[in-house]
Amino acid sequence: MCAVNIAPDQPRCEWCVEPNPEADTQCQSCGGPVSIMEPWVLLCGWCGSSNRRDERADCRSCGGPLPNIPGSHPGKRPPVAPRHLSRAYWWRVMLTKNVMVSIGVVFTLVFGWTVLFGLIGIPLWIIGYRKGKRKLNALKKGLPTKGEILEVTVDTTQRINNRHPFLIHYHFETPGGVYTDKTEAWDPVHRKRGKGEHIWVVYDPENHASNNIWPPVR
Repeated sequence: MCAVNIAPDQPRCEWCVEPNPEADTQCQSCGGPVSIMEPWVLLCGWCGSSNRRDERADCRSCGGPLPNIPGSHPGKRPPVAPRHLSRAYWWRVMLTKNVMVSIGVVFTLVFGWTVLFGLIGIPLWIIGYRKGKRKLNALKKGLPTKGEILEVTVDTTQRINNRHPFLIHYHFETPGGVYTDKTEAWDPVHRKRGKGEHIWVVYDPENHASNNIWPPVR
């Protein structure tokens, strides 16, 4: 994928992405809100590499589309399904970054197929596996739709290296109504996402729980 250069101080409309040189808070073309493109560094949701999001739209390491700058236009509509997901990303979602599956693996290595593993390890393994499969299914085959962020909170139930992840709460439109969900993010940039910010969501029309923000966040 090719990099897209964006002027770091260019005010752009969140709705139609048209530049507004006078930096008004309302777009001169369509009346939508205008956001200033500032020099943000964020992590690629696919591989975890750091990128200057104001300078490029695709990751410099893996080429995957990057999340938008908080408060800016959500970017291009997700590509037509089926979408290519790298094998490395599959392993991250299903094992290395899947906390519940990782705990299940640890219980297997430490306790083997014992009663303790059956009581604790197996349920966590199953929950983590199903959660990962739903995410991958949505990213690969899901229908694209418009979404909106409701709020971003801190998940105090998890802690790694004295850091808590954030939970991005959002809802999205489906033919049957509006569905609400949340996703986890560790990159502190996402704490700055505010209520009403527009996003893309991909989802399974037969199982709305199988959904994910597009592109994924880290």
